[in-house]
Amino acid sequence: MFFDKKLFGWVCVSWLLFNGGPGYPAEVPELGHAAEARDVVGGEGVMPTYWMNRSRRMDQVLLTSQQVRQVNQEILRKGNAMAFLAGYPEIVPAEDIRSKMLAAMKAYSGWELPRLFKNGKQLSWEDWQAVKKNCGFEIPKKEQTVRYGVTVKRTNIRLLPVAEGWYDSPRVSGIDKMQGGVLDPAEPVAVLDTSVDGKFFFVQSRNCTGWVDAAGIGTASREMWMNYVAPADYLVVTAIHRNVTLNNVLMDFQMGAHIPVTARGDGFVMVRLPLAENGALSEQEMRMSLDSTVNLGPLPYSRTNIIRQAFRYLGEPYARDGSAEGVTSASFVANVYRTVGIELPQGAAEQEVSMPETVSMLGKSEGERYALFFDAQAGTLLFQPGHVMLYLGRDGEGEPMVIHAHETGVTVSDLYDETEEANRIDLLTGMGIVR
Repeated sequence: MFFDKKLFGWVCVSWLLFNGGPGYPAEVPELGHAAEARDVVGGEGVMPTYWMNRSRRMDQVLLTSQQVRQVNQEILRKGNAMAFLAGYPEIVPAEDIRSKMLAAMKAYSGWELPRLFKNGKQLSWEDWQAVKKNCGFEIPKKEQTVRYGVTVKRTNIRLLPVAEGWYDSPRVSGIDKMQGGVLDPAEPVAVLDTSVDGKFFFVQSRNCTGWVDAAGIGTASREMWMNYVAPADYLVVTAIHRNVTLNNVLMDFQMGAHIPVTARGDGFVMVRLPLAENGALSEQEMRMSLDSTVNLGPLPYSRTNIIRQAFRYLGEPYARDGSAEGVTSASFVANVYRTVGIELPQGAAEQEVSMPETVSMLGKSEGERYALFFDAQAGTLLFQPGHVMLYLGRDGEGEPMVIHAHETGVTVSDLYDETEEANRIDLLTGMGIVR
């Protein structure tokens, strides 16, 4: 049933230059990352047009903007990692904040010393106690008045208020277990608490909670904050990254990021960019050209746009902990879906429970699982524990194929893992569908 395939590779520059498609600007791959891609080979399966031509109604707009909002409301209702910031309460009970902190800590919410490594040495009991106490659990509180903040740079979400990496191995190549995700510049957050040492804020973003470096946040009035929560007009980043230099400081916006627009011109817009002055939010307007890296508002939700956006990542490096220049499997699909206006949580497990429509694969035989792919459409998300893949369709031999971020980078593959000699279809827990 399985075939020896390696469908990895880059989408060639010539195709991208001449096949942008109606209403979608032609684009050039991020060639600076080419050296990081491994086992790159050719093949029509690594061309987005191959999958567009194999599916029905690829260019049809599947959801109106109103229907996208309804989908996001359903995701918000089902996903406890998500938050409706525009309606966020002004006062939050202390117990609610404590519960959020414990949930954000994941496996590190207890006081038992974990087997982790700091600077190549096993984490000490003293270090562990100090960081846990820095959360402020021992300080009596009744309720907290929410403060409002905006990220002024790309900012890491941490499970605990600690900046240095705590790794699962003494080797430098280990996984930083404190890394919970990344926030783009201009992301609004509700600041729920401050660490005892004052260096970290505990925040609720639109799709996760965790600790962030306080220096990466500018606090603001609610009125100012709402310009980022619900801007009247905004750009959506459609490239893997859009870098903006403001006052000699590089601001790195990743795919799906929103940049508020204050005015439109002929081929350009004026955007609102956040700065922090003594911890307070300030703003500066900047002129940005309209090119293939951005779109005025979300792209239309169509399978063509989902596939095109996914293939922009082809060959990009994988970052298991989300802290390096790369993507996790979950951030990959979240960024792709955000370009069409659909908001997903940062983690794969949270994404699976929050999808508006799900098909469980638990208890199904291999044959029953394969049968589900006869009706599955491109863009469907496939989940297994700790991992998510974006379904492309069946190839010429009838094999279900996916694009996903894993150890060798963002690749196209079938559901058979040659490195582990295992069939991923046996590990699938469910399908997630937006339609």
